[in-house]
Amino acid sequence: MIEEAVTSARVMFTGYLKLDEYYDYLHKLFVWLGYEVNEVLYRHKERADGKKEIELVWECIKDVDSYTRFKINVNLFIGGIVKAEVVKDGKKVKMEKCDTDLKLKAKVVKDYKNHFENAFLKPFKYLYERVWYKATLDTWRGKLEEELIKIENEMKAFLNLQGIRVK
Repeated sequence: MIEEAVTSARVMFTGYLKLDEYYDYLHKLFVWLGYEVNEVLYRHKERADGKKEIELVWECIKDVDSYTRFKINVNLFIGGIVKAEVVKDGKKVKMEKCDTDLKLKAKVVKDYKNHFENAFLKPFKYLYERVWYKATLDTWRGKLEEELIKIENEMKAFLNLQGIRVK
């Protein structure tokens, strides 16, 4: 199994938002795109000054064919969380003031089922990936890049619609 980095993205936000809606939207977005979301780490910490921090790491996996798999590593850090009440569209709304940092790293995983790991087929792996399967791999790389851009744009749109930025 070989992991090949394709692209990465980062979405940062400082302001007010509903964290539960942010988390749900991000999770549903990956599920909607066909990914299996595995939560690797969830850390919730309260600092001495009363502010909270949340750190989570997801490994999102989607099998695209019997040889290739998409893998997106999600690192989300939310710091300085303080409950607040703000006026949005003329109504008082309970939100959290926070700083968010969402990092996404996309990888193509080749031969995830280890088809070429036996001694007889191993010499053909290079030929398979560089000649017969090259165009397909290039197509998958492009599709993964498009999906990561879509996720990045969706999260930016969510923050622009639901959040209140602090300058």
